[in-house]
Parts: sequence; structure tokens; C-alpha cells
Amino acid sequence: RPAGPAPAEPPPLPPRGAAPGDRLPPDLVEAVWRHLAALPPHEARRLRHRFESSQPELGAWLAAVELPESGAAAALDLVLEAWAMLDQAFGDRLGCASWKELSALAQEPPPLEADQPALAVYVAEQLDNLADEDAAFGPAERAQVERVLAAAAAALARALD
Repeated sequence: RPAGPAPAEPPPLPPRGAAPGDRLPPDLVEAVWRHLAALPPHEARRLRHRFESSQPELGAWLAAVELPESGAAAALDLVLEAWAMLDQAFGDRLGCASWKELSALAQEPPPLEADQPALAVYVAEQLDNLADEDAAFGPAERAQVERVLAAAAAALARALD
């Protein structure tokens, strides 16, 4: 077997559920996205299954919501990442986002920058990258994805005990 660099280990995460209050700390957002980016494929699948089983109504809502073709995959990935960040930060305090809450928030969700500023910075960077890579991802598509993310993040935040 050829010698080569060992696969990079995901960076360590802070203890699950250790964040106080209801806002994601910037250092936790950074640690979680780096951790997620370094996950081996089987661990990423396991995390996606955990998301689907712990947030069935959010998953169903995402499947039903209208997303632009150019931003749909990014929106789904970003909602999963937002959930992973909230789950790491707040642990067992994070309940299940409800379809009713998601539907009520869908048209006019609170601005992500106001509710979760650290997450908003991360999402903006990811959407900037997508806009640079995909000419079809314009301002209208971005606004649609941002609205879905803001609604999902607000519903998850409202599911905190």
C-alpha cells in the first residue's frame, strides 16, 4: 500500500450543548463548518441521516419549498449545516422545527443577520462562492435561497427549550 499523507482529521468541536443563550457563537460556527468539511463520506451520510430523523418536518418542508435549480443543493446543504451548528451549540435544547412554524415564517422570515449574525456571515460567504461559480445563481435566486435559510434557521431557533 503506497505511503501518503493520512487523511485530515476533522477539527475538534466544543462540547455539544455548551453554548448559552440562543445565538451561535462565531467560533462555534467556524469549528463546525471546518469539521463538516473534513468529514469522511460515510460520516457525512450518517450526519445527514441524523438530521433527517431528528428534523422530519423541516426535511419535508424543504422538499416542498420552491428553490431555484441553481441554488437548491446549496440551500439544502446550508440548512443541514445550520442545523448541525445549532445542534452542536445547544444540544438537547434543540427541538424539532415544526411545519406550521416553517410555513408561517416562509414568506417573511426575520433577517438572519439579526437572529444569528455568525451564521449569516457564514451563509453570505457560501452564497458569494456559489454566485462566483454559477452564472445562473443571480440576485433573485440568492434572495430565494436566503429566505429559505432564514425561515429554517428561525424555526430551528424557535424550537430551542
